[in-house]
Amino acid sequence: MKELFSSDVNSGGLLERDKIEDSYKWNLTDIYESDNEWENDFASLEMKASKLSEFKGTLNQSAKSLFDCLKFDEKIGIVLDKLHLYSMLAKDLDLGNEKHQGMYDRLIVLASKISALSAFIKPEILQIPQETIDEFINSEDKLRVYKHLLEDLFRTKKHTLNEEQEILIANVSPALQVASNTFGLLTNADLNFPTIKDENGNDIVITHGRYSSAMYSLDRDYRERFYKNYYKPFIEHKNTLGALFSGNLKSDNFI
Repeated sequence: MKELFSSDVNSGGLLERDKIEDSYKWNLTDIYESDNEWENDFASLEMKASKLSEFKGTLNQSAKSLFDCLKFDEKIGIVLDKLHLYSMLAKDLDLGNEKHQGMYDRLIVLASKISALSAFIKPEILQIPQETIDEFINSEDKLRVYKHLLEDLFRTKKHTLNEEQEILIANVSPALQVASNTFGLLTNADLNFPTIKDENGNDIVITHGRYSSAMYSLDRDYRERFYKNYYKPFIEHKNTLGALFSGNLKSDNFI
């Protein structure tokens, strides 16, 4: 661990990511080898998702029609989750990286579009009599893998909106996340925390990551010093934070 905690940290500063050994970093190549590979999947999924509308109005025709739609939607969801995981982790590596922030924002918009395109699926299935769904499952072996999904859908039927309302929720979801996302950027990237003396009299910069270890220190004065200074930037931005909290409550209220 000596390589990880270099003189930069011991002097109170924080290591830049490029100075940390790769063994201590997330290996995003397990998901995508490069940003270009992510971009290729993104473009492919954007085109593929547009074909969801071809299934609209067909789900009650046969067990095969229902299965084909659910399978297609599942495949889209798998790629979408992979794209989301990569862009989210890449963004969190450095919240000041505009490229990865942009990739994540584009992914959120694409997820909203796909959600709107697939909004017909649940309401349309719920229009099919339960008895017919059971017949479909019994007559099509491949459909049985979705038995629990279908049973759960009917169980929560009263909480499912109609297609028009589902599309509305899907389309406004990126806007409803603004307050939460802004809070994350403010508190994890833009807040400037003060420098204080640690237990040994050394200067250290306060960070979120150092908070927990400071609270376990045997030096009570240091714990108090760290705690009070940790919240100074929050107090300085109390009006902004209050507005973001209010925005988040309004978003939840809308939902």
